[in-house]
Amino acid sequence: MCDARHGPTHWRAFLTAACLSAQGTDHWLVLLRRLDVPCAPVNAIGDLMEDEHLKAIGLLQALDHPSEGAIVKVRSPIRFSETPCVAASPAPKFGGA
Repeated sequence: MCDARHGPTHWRAFLTAACLSAQGTDHWLVLLRRLDVPCAPVNAIGDLMEDEHLKAIGLLQALDHPSEGAIVKVRSPIRFSETPCVAASPAPKFGGA
């Protein structure tokens, strides 16, 4: 891929990746926040279950599935004060009704 103003873009991506990988996530978050650059870490799927923000807003909901046991699902991000959105039961298994 080529950007007419700046040449091949793959070199920029390569140099950016090389620079960022030289330090850990915490280093870059501190630096970018000090410079008032909006930023956040990119979580892996496994990290989401322990994310403090997701816990604080109650986005994850624990359910007891009849055949799968304890599961965690993502709740609706929409909240209504008069009409709460609550999952009465977990989704059916694939192919179920």
